[in-house]
Amino acid sequence: MDEIQLKQIVKEEIQKILNEDGHTDVASARRSMQLAIVDCQAILQHLATLPPEGDLPSWWMKKVAVSSAYLNGARDYLLVSSEQPMEE
Repeated sequence: MDEIQLKQIVKEEIQKILNEDGHTDVASARRSMQLAIVDCQAILQHLATLPPEGDLPSWWMKKVAVSSAYLNGARDYLLVSSEQPMEE
């Protein structure tokens, strides 16, 4: 699959997602997570073409680390809050 095909697939998937959900919190969160999955898949696909011992810019690595930490925090919140009653 070349880059043009991948971009077309991503564009089509994003359009499907945007057409499927509304403007509620859960629907918006689902859309954001689906877009993050698409982005992560594209990044992983590109990283697979690089040598494992290769270097990446430190600013890029920081973005990946921060993104990962934010997603872990969001996941932890949902897992913990689903086990306990929600407080207003």
